[in-house]
Amino acid sequence: MEKKSFNLFYFVILISGVLYTNVCFSQNTPTTWQDRLEALKNSFNEENRGDVSFLKLLGYTYKGIIGSQTVKSDIIDSLLSYNAPAILHLPPIVMRDTVSRGDSCVIRERVLPKFEIISIRKRLEIAESIGEKSLLTSLRQQLNNLIHLDYEYLELEWSYKNKHFKSLCVVSNEHGGFIYDPIGSNILEYTTTTTTNTVERLNSKENLH
Repeated sequence: MEKKSFNLFYFVILISGVLYTNVCFSQNTPTTWQDRLEALKNSFNEENRGDVSFLKLLGYTYKGIIGSQTVKSDIIDSLLSYNAPAILHLPPIVMRDTVSRGDSCVIRERVLPKFEIISIRKRLEIAESIGEKSLLTSLRQQLNNLIHLDYEYLELEWSYKNKHFKSLCVVSNEHGGFIYDPIGSNILEYTTTTTTNTVERLNSKENLH
């Protein structure tokens, strides 16, 4: 049972850029990855969304087009290098508020994301410690299927909890904008705060006798 819980929080599958863009830009969505990056720089942490509020996109550098299989392989190697960034998801932050309304109360529960940015090396060590021997092979296969020739790639610079990180980001305006980034693609899925309201009826004094 503990092993399943560990896997749930600490290992997420690679996700496509659909999540990368849809969560952050629900209205007035920019039409290109260039415009989306500028919007992301300006609005990423405007709302308090748990640990996401500490994450800031500082800038990016355009690197070029993935014009050959060699370039594609080099990018995948860089994404999976031991010092490359990876996301470690932690149990979420749960905040509860109780508001009394006459003979009842409303309990509001907000679930906020919590995570750390670690290295691929550390992620592989954690995987191996719980018996995930083929994580690197699985990640490489998923990236190989996700990244194609003629896509473009960038280097993004992030700030998180007073530390700076750089990541390679694959994009294509012809295929939805953002394709993959090891930080953004594995975080933005969790940026929406989940709020649930529960109404409970209070015991009246008459019911106590």
